[in-house]
Order: sequence, then structure tokens, then C-alpha cells
Amino acid sequence: MIRKAIATFCLTMSVMAPSRQVVAEKGPTLQTPSGIVEIKRDGHGIPHIYSETVYGLFFGYGYAAAQDRLFQLEMLRRAATGTASEVLGPDLIPADELSRTELDPVSIRRQMDELPPEHSQALEGYAAGFTRWVSEVEATPDKLLPKEFDELEFRPMAWTAVDVAMVFSASLLHRFAGPNQELENLDYLHELQRL
Repeated sequence: MIRKAIATFCLTMSVMAPSRQVVAEKGPTLQTPSGIVEIKRDGHGIPHIYSETVYGLFFGYGYAAAQDRLFQLEMLRRAATGTASEVLGPDLIPADELSRTELDPVSIRRQMDELPPEHSQALEGYAAGFTRWVSEVEATPDKLLPKEFDELEFRPMAWTAVDVAMVFSASLLHRFAGPNQELENLDYLHELQRL
């Protein structure tokens, strides 16, 4: 199941393209093990990533995502890996225990070993791009570190491909298998339609 979900994620993200022509501002050009990655942001700040390789595309994606949502993504990683209580306190220990029973990193690693190369490259590229931004933040935290990290007295961590797979798997698990509001939303939609 996890392999299929990761494959779907990788394929979906690799074929997405803007629906209209945008004017993009030149952003960073990054050197990666697979070549050059260029990130341009349009007038709305949305990143557009250009690369000749799957690894490079996802490297840029991870880098841009970390630039835009470093704290949020770090907390998602902690929720997925069952380490949120380390920074948010003991009230979250039950949630961490639940995460650790729902997602097994050993099983995720085994499933990742069976992925086609382009899917592995997507996960590895995202992790490397994310980690590149973390290293830039560490070099100048006074300018780049989101204030939430200082307030909670911890720092973002480098990511691995397993972290990326864990976050994605946890997102799917909680969206489609965990408690959510889909039935309440459906009732609300029906109520609105009756008006």
C-alpha cells in the first residue's frame, strides 16, 4: 500500500505544470549531484522548478517547500515519526505512541527498496533539497530561522528519503484512514443544497 501511495505521489508531482503562462522572477540556481536546478517564483511567490532530472526536480521542490514551510514540515515530520512530544511536551506522548504504532519505518524502508529508480530519486531529491535549505538556515539563523523554532527551543533537522516517505504516508493515513470530517462536511453540503 505504501509503495503504491508513494508511486502515486511521485507521478502526480512530476507531471504537474502551471495551467497558464506566468512571469517568473529568477531565483536560486542550485548545483545537485544530478545537475543544475533552477527555481523561479511567479508574481504570487509560487515556485516553478526546472531540471533535466527527476532527482533535480524534487530537489528543487524540497528546497522551495522548506523555504516556504520549514516549521510546518518539521512538525509534520515529528508527528509522522512520533517525536512531536520532544518539542511540544508530554501531553503529546499518546499521539507519538499512536504514530509509532501506525507507521513502521522499517517497513517503509523495505517498501522503498522495491521502488523504481525514478521514484526513489524523487524521495531522495526532495530530502536533499529540504536539507540544503536547512543547512542555509543553520548558517544564518538570525535571518532565516522561523521564530517558532526559537520559541520552542529546537532546530530543524536534515531529512532523509525515509522522512519524506513517512510524512507522505502519515498524511495519507490520517486523511483517509484516520478521524476526519468528511461525513460532517457531506452533511453540511447536503444542508446547503437544501437551502
